[in-house]
Amino acid sequence: MSIAVVIPTYNRAALIIEALDSVLAQATPPDRVIVVDDGSTDATGEALAAWVRDRRPGFRFECIRQENQGVSAARNRGILAAGDCTYIAFLDSDDRWPPTHLATAARMLADQPDAVAYAGQSMESFEDADGRVVSQRLVSVPPPRTLVGPAALGCSMPHTSTSVIRRDVLVRCGLFDTGLRYAEDKLLFLKVSTQGDWIRHASEPVYYRNKLKSIASGQLSSRPDEKSRILFSRRLEKTMASIRREPGTKYTDGIDFVVWKSLHRTGRTYQRRRNYRVALAYYRHALRYRVVGKTLGRLVECCLARAVGR
Repeated sequence: MSIAVVIPTYNRAALIIEALDSVLAQATPPDRVIVVDDGSTDATGEALAAWVRDRRPGFRFECIRQENQGVSAARNRGILAAGDCTYIAFLDSDDRWPPTHLATAARMLADQPDAVAYAGQSMESFEDADGRVVSQRLVSVPPPRTLVGPAALGCSMPHTSTSVIRRDVLVRCGLFDTGLRYAEDKLLFLKVSTQGDWIRHASEPVYYRNKLKSIASGQLSSRPDEKSRILFSRRLEKTMASIRREPGTKYTDGIDFVVWKSLHRTGRTYQRRRNYRVALAYYRHALRYRVVGKTLGRLVECCLARAVGR
C-alpha cells in the first residue's frame, strides 16, 4: 500500500505550514506529498521552500505550480501526478490532521482490501476574520453500518480532509468536476460510493477550519450562491441517472434520496428568496424521487404564499 497526500492551496502562506506540519507529525508517514499551488499571489511559494529547507521531510515532496484554475483542477492535477501510489489522502491547506490519521486509515484499508475509500471524523471550527475560534462541532460522524453507497453519504457526508480514496477509483469516476464551484467533492464522493465499500470510522477528528462572514449573522463565507446550488442539483441528477445504467456499479441504494435532498434544498433556496414559482417546480421535481412530508409541506406553503400574493 502506498499513499500520496494531495494538498491544493491558494494564498495560504501561513496556514499551509500548519497543514504540512500535521503531515510531518504522522505516526505512519505518507510515501509522497504533492502540493498544488493554484496561482498564489502571496508568499506561499517562499513559505513552502522554507518549510522544506527547515523541516527536511523524510517523504518525497513536490510542489506543482499552475495558473489559478480552482480547487478542483488543483486536486485533479495532484491526483494525476501521483501515478505510482495506490491511495490519495486529501488535505486542504487550512486543515490539520491528528497524528494517527494515516496510520488508522492504512490499517483499516489493509483489513478491508475490497474497500474503495476511508473517512474519519472532523471537528468543524468556526473562526472569525481574525482567526479566533467562535464555536466548534463534530461532523462527518459515521452513519449506521446498515447504510452503504449513496445512502450512507447522503446521511453523513465525509469531509474531504478526512478521506483516503483509491486512486484508480477516483480516475474511473472522472475526478473532480472543474465546472462546479460548490459541492464538487460531494458529487465525486457520491460517485465513488457506488463503486464499493467506504469505511467510516469514529477516529480522532481532523481539524476542519471554516470562516464566518460575521459573528452576528453566523453566515459562512463559503455559503453557496443560487446559481451554484442549481448547477450542482442538475449535475447530480444527471450523474446519478448515468450511474444507474452502468453495469459495474456495486451500490445504487440511496440514489433517489440524495437527488431528492439536493432538489429539496434548491427549492428552499428559491422559497427563501420568495420566488415561489421556481420553488414549486423544484419541490414537485423532488417528489418524483421521494414523497416526503416536509417537501409536501413546503409545496403547500408556496402555493398559499402565491395565493395571498406574498
